[in-house]
Amino acid sequence: MKLWAVHTDNGVINYSFAYDANSNPTTIADDQRGGAYTRWMTYDGLDRLTGAGSGMFGGTDNWHRFTYNALDNITSWKLAGVKDYANYIYDASNRLTNIQNTTGASVVALSYDLQGNLQNKNGQSYYFDYGNRLRWANGQESYRYDTQGRRVTSYSPSPARIPILSLYAMDGKLMYTDDQRQGQTLAYLYLSGSQVARVRDANAPPSTPILTVPSSNVGGSYALTWSTTTATDYYMLEETTNGGTTWSTLYSGTATNAAVSGRAPGSYGYRIKACNARGCSGVSTTSTVQVLTAPTAAPTVSVPANTFTGTYTANWSLVSGAGRYELEESYNGGGWTQVYNGTGTAASFSSRAAGTYAYHARGCNAAGCGPFSGAATIQVIYMPNGTPTLTVPGSNTSGSYTATWTAVSAADRYELQESANGGAWSQVYSGGVTSTTFSGRTTGSYGYQVRACNAAGCGPYSATGTVSVVVTPAVPTLSGEGTKDWDTKPYPIVWAVSWSASQGATSYQLERQSGTTVTAVYTGPNTTFSENGSGTSSYSYHVRACSGSQCSAWSAWYAPPVN
Repeated sequence: MKLWAVHTDNGVINYSFAYDANSNPTTIADDQRGGAYTRWMTYDGLDRLTGAGSGMFGGTDNWHRFTYNALDNITSWKLAGVKDYANYIYDASNRLTNIQNTTGASVVALSYDLQGNLQNKNGQSYYFDYGNRLRWANGQESYRYDTQGRRVTSYSPSPARIPILSLYAMDGKLMYTDDQRQGQTLAYLYLSGSQVARVRDANAPPSTPILTVPSSNVGGSYALTWSTTTATDYYMLEETTNGGTTWSTLYSGTATNAAVSGRAPGSYGYRIKACNARGCSGVSTTSTVQVLTAPTAAPTVSVPANTFTGTYTANWSLVSGAGRYELEESYNGGGWTQVYNGTGTAASFSSRAAGTYAYHARGCNAAGCGPFSGAATIQVIYMPNGTPTLTVPGSNTSGSYTATWTAVSAADRYELQESANGGAWSQVYSGGVTSTTFSGRTTGSYGYQVRACNAAGCGPYSATGTVSVVVTPAVPTLSGEGTKDWDTKPYPIVWAVSWSASQGATSYQLERQSGTTVTAVYTGPNTTFSENGSGTSSYSYHVRACSGSQCSAWSAWYAPPVN
């Protein structure tokens, strides 16, 4: 037997072969396409193929592996990661009935009729006649034969009962086929008993091909493909650059693909039709390729000025040529971080911490991204949740004092309320500092409470701080006279004094001095006093004003003149 060492066909194939000692081919090197297409084979001692490997086989290791039983029936066939025919099962007549995978699950199930013809494969049933000729495959196709056993008619249920008719010469050679499904006839030519040509003649124009194009492209170079249609002599591909107003022929030939290059950014439409001697099909639906350049304009971003919940939405305008958008965020003046990348024009945020957030966006497509927009800023503000600690003096004697309180995080102002002598609360301060001063408060009890506020609202009031004000009255001014009764011996004197009222005073204390003796003569709210004295009496008086237990200094001693 002559074994091939090299088999070539210029520019088409270039194989070289290696064999083992039993003339089994062990290597078929593909020198035309490269090492990935080279095949290696291994055999057992009975010259049965046990392995076949090639980079083109795929799987985890690129090797098909086979095992056999004592009757030379194949018992397993595996390609790791692809094919798992782990167990071939045969009946008593050595007919394959089942193929199982490694887990024992059935992969292929086969049954046979009484004559040994295949009757069912994985639920697909077949019927053979007594001449062992396939009559039909249920739901797929049915066949008729001439008296010589040659298939002359094939019917398929879809399209319904449209046949393929075959005509044979007396020596059994196929001479003519009328394929009414594909709308074509085929004539077969022979030379010295071997077929040398096939002549096709279409009965009608072909059907319309299906055109496939990329929706977009960067760079202006791309491929167009279309489906193969039967009874087709050539395809005609057309292009439009103005939305279909005019079309130009881009390709005419038998291939089912065309390469396009050098297209500037813009929109290009394509359509295809198939032709034969009977005419051309209708053109396909126009398919459009958008040759892209990066967007040149920036969107406009908008966000609310502030939010008191931490939940908000950033929106931006559309940009011509953009297929997606990138949104970046900066927190409290920090670096920019991408927070959205998609086709929409809005992004929602929630549970944001208090602070300042800035956003900018840009439009992008496959060619790149345009410029970022200007930044839009939002303040996330939460109502202060802390309570200030209020400090006021427990008591005061001047009516002037200061209330202070601690600062609270996130507060930009404070509200202070006052209640005088247990009355209603009224606001007496609202501002950004943490203290305020009071003056002119009269004797009484003054309660204070303060809370922290910002644009989102105010926190709780502090505990009440109370100031007990007891104002020291001013020193009164004494005046008066002694009136002697000259008509009555021993000429008694009526001493009458009065004093000025002191603001805030609730009582007055008056003392009299006679010689070295000092005697308290009046305590009460009045500002006048009189008493009788002997004609030889000589009195001096001084007075002080009191508010509760707080009293002014004593006035200077005053000796009223005697009239």
